[in-house]
Amino acid sequence: MAVAAPGRWSAVGGCLVLVATLFSACSTGASGDAPNSATDAAVIAGWKAALNAVDSAARTANAKSPALEATHVQPQLGVVETNLEKEHAADEVATGADRVLSVNVTRLEGTQASIVACVNGDEIVIDAGTHQPAPGLLGQTGFEEIVATMLKTVGTWKVERQSVTEGRCVSS
Repeated sequence: MAVAAPGRWSAVGGCLVLVATLFSACSTGASGDAPNSATDAAVIAGWKAALNAVDSAARTANAKSPALEATHVQPQLGVVETNLEKEHAADEVATGADRVLSVNVTRLEGTQASIVACVNGDEIVIDAGTHQPAPGLLGQTGFEEIVATMLKTVGTWKVERQSVTEGRCVSS
């Protein structure tokens, strides 16, 4: 998995997590509103759609992919677009596949929700011309713990903010 380097991104969110294969996930009861498996499932589906959108865009460093706006809101949308523009300028793209090992809704209050996820895989960022791994953490794989705030907009859950911590989660 491509991991974040200072001033760069890892894959969705403030960091961008590139997820090619999105596995079904379990959900725990969330704080705030009463646990609702249908709502939890919708939040998780929105988060996975955002990861898939970033993954697709990162394969070609396409910051203008319509799927990004369909799955993200500001400020996260701007972070993702900026990171993809940097990769495009550096002639870098993503390759490989990541796995969502777990994802849980940890908070649900009205139109906001929080998730915590664990992702791992062999996705990395490479130089598009030489196919060599990008320097630093982006060219390496590893576990990533993702914490995201989701916002419900017109019936769709979108990523509003996201952070990634390298090596913090364990496979589940």
